[in-house]
Amino acid sequence: MPFFPTLPDDAGVRHILALNPAAGRALVEFHSAALRSDSQLTARDKELIAAFVSGLNACQYCYGVHKETAMAFGVPESL
Repeated sequence: MPFFPTLPDDAGVRHILALNPAAGRALVEFHSAALRSDSQLTARDKELIAAFVSGLNACQYCYGVHKETAMAFGVPESL
């Protein structure tokens, strides 16, 4: 059961973002700027950090997405 009763039982991030489309777009833009822009950190490192922080936040969805993305960038699952 979702936290917001107006959401369907299988609610995911797309449903949350749809509640406020402008905020959803801003979040996606922030995500792209933070994780995919050129910097001293590689995309691999950024995804590893994002997975770690999402784990600390106990957000299973974000942790899973960042973990899989980090692995796609070459981070071993054991790390």
